[in-house]
Amino acid sequence: SLKLDHRLTNVDQLSFAYMLDLDTDQSTNGADNTLFGPAGGQVGGAQNFSATWTHTFSPSLLNIFRAGYLRHVSNFSAPGTEGVPAIATYADPLVAGFGEYAGFPQLFTENEFLYQDSITKTIKHHAVKAGFQFIRTRNGSSFYNDVYGTLYPWDVENLLTDATMNDQFEAFSLTPAGGGGYPFGGQYGSIAYASASIDPTTNTAPVAYRGFRAKEFAAYVQDDWKVSQRFTLNLGVRWDYFGPPHNFKPGLDS
Repeated sequence: SLKLDHRLTNVDQLSFAYMLDLDTDQSTNGADNTLFGPAGGQVGGAQNFSATWTHTFSPSLLNIFRAGYLRHVSNFSAPGTEGVPAIATYADPLVAGFGEYAGFPQLFTENEFLYQDSITKTIKHHAVKAGFQFIRTRNGSSFYNDVYGTLYPWDVENLLTDATMNDQFEAFSLTPAGGGGYPFGGQYGSIAYASASIDPTTNTAPVAYRGFRAKEFAAYVQDDWKVSQRFTLNLGVRWDYFGPPHNFKPGLDS
């Protein structure tokens, strides 16, 4: 953290503040998927920067302007496995595998920009205050849910033979003499489960990135009216607007 204050003149003062908080959580193997495999984990943190300008117009008139920036990052991945399916044994107690968790990578970033101004005027028995605030949020997220695919061979034998063990064994052992197909309704094959995400409108992998934007506005005016030494009225009105998040690319979510 860092804080810096500087008095420019008798009526102007600047203040800066910066905070940084990083977080890393790495697994030694498995990428959150299997007992063996590449390392995976989460890398993230937050940064916060603010600048404040205080200007005294007169002993009875004060203005404060503030600008701020906030950034959150939280990324989950297994470096070096981009494009590799999640591969693990399906019915084997060893649960051996390669690749990464099918939900990796997940990349989340949020940026928030804040602008704020307030002015205070003292007039005899009145302390009148007014101000506004504007916040813009930019949220960018990429969730590659099963984009690279998932393959679950039945066991280690099928894993080590690139999914040919059961195919070859069943073709040899289950085919009746003279042909005629497989008995018992067919073969199990080497792969117990396979899946992948697809965009049905293009028959290709879906777009993993989503960029959401939102705006917030606020304004207020109030008066602290000291009617007497023992009685003060606090009068005011405030307006807030929280804009709905929307995708920066029209029609993508639909």
